[in-house]
Amino acid sequence: MEIIQILHKAAFKVVSQTQTNDDEAEAEEDEKKQETKEEEAKPSPPPVTDPVTVSSSNLKDFVGHPPFISDRLYETTPPGVVMGLAWTSMGGTTLYIETGVAEGRDLSKEERGQGSFLSSKDPKNDFLDKAKIRLHVPEGATPKDGPSAGVTIVSALLSLAMDRPIRQNVPMTGELSLTGKV
Repeated sequence: MEIIQILHKAAFKVVSQTQTNDDEAEAEEDEKKQETKEEEAKPSPPPVTDPVTVSSSNLKDFVGHPPFISDRLYETTPPGVVMGLAWTSMGGTTLYIETGVAEGRDLSKEERGQGSFLSSKDPKNDFLDKAKIRLHVPEGATPKDGPSAGVTIVSALLSLAMDRPIRQNVPMTGELSLTGKV
């Protein structure tokens, strides 16, 4: 849709410029006719217009401001925070999944199960076996958006357990099986 809008506005600029040039040429032609009334009218040459250039600097003149602006919560994500992808009626969006150590609650079955993967990769790390973890999706309606949030949730938990941030510009999605298959 935006390409058609760009073409329409570019064509309008050309036509507007041609109209301005035609008005100027007509005024000059009237002066010439008054000077030489007997001279036969010649067909006028095609109008000369300036080229219309569309670039990133003037794109908003053609299509307006972007309808969606991304709110980036983190310039750099801390350990335990990962960007995920979510389905929306408009196609999709990014959202953050945040994990942290919580006080005063028992671990869920799912959270305890994540510890076995970490144990297989780093047997000395018992963080997920002992920690009481809190999981939060700031802009999500539920803490887990179906099976497609599995990779993002596990990545956030591993990031927290290993105290290592994950790149903030890599959103992720995907289901994760109990055996670690995506």
